[in-house]
Amino acid sequence: MPKGPPPPPQGLPSAATLAATEAPDQAAFTSTIIGAQRQTPSFYSNVITLKLSATDFAILFSQEMPSTMPRRMTIQEQAIVNMSHGTMKILSEHLSAVVKELESVLGPIKVAAVSRPKDEQMEALIGPLRATKMEE
Repeated sequence: MPKGPPPPPQGLPSAATLAATEAPDQAAFTSTIIGAQRQTPSFYSNVITLKLSATDFAILFSQEMPSTMPRRMTIQEQAIVNMSHGTMKILSEHLSAVVKELESVLGPIKVAAVSRPKDEQMEALIGPLRATKMEE
């Protein structure tokens, strides 16, 4: 089997060529972007927290792990990604397209009801922006 970087995912144009590499304590990717190389950390996330302001959007990626205390879980924050509202919309459209194609191949992706967005969560996220806009 030939070694080397895997081909980029189909349908996802990229300015970077990503090749999986091994790091002692964590997985990493080597990114070649216009001739420069750097190590980009890779991590696992099973918890997301959304933050929104009038000018940008952020996603906090975390991992829920067993705690030393009985019947408790520990949330370890991994990374925060900040982006403009426009980039957030582009990300949303790309994720929707990928999920649709993935489900066409693998079948429906099951998501627990507790993980789905709730009206009160959306109000907590958007409400402060409504109040700010009304005051202008």
